[in-house]
Amino acid sequence: MLLSNTCDATNDDSILLAPALPYEAFQDDPRLAQIRTNIVYSLFFLPNVPALNGRIIDLSLIHSVARDFLVDNIQRGVVHRVSSLSQLGYYFLLSKLTVHLLRPETNEINRGP
Repeated sequence: MLLSNTCDATNDDSILLAPALPYEAFQDDPRLAQIRTNIVYSLFFLPNVPALNGRIIDLSLIHSVARDFLVDNIQRGVVHRVSSLSQLGYYFLLSKLTVHLLRPETNEINRGP
């Protein structure tokens, strides 16, 4: 899943992506019910991605790739855009990213001097 903003994806040298894993890969995960209801902070469940069925975006595996590499793979047909989020889906993704990346630390974390 492309995470970079559209203007950044057009102008920057690198683009942020997160893997869209098949739902079936999580069938044996004991957290499956929580994943399906999007309670697990690091995972974003998308139940009905056209032509792909359910996908789970792993926000703990966000990485950057060179824009030229991605553009080249799109032109060669290796990478395909299959869908985009609705406005509501976009806001939900923003909330998932915020909770996952910016949630307050617990009192058990000692930052020291």
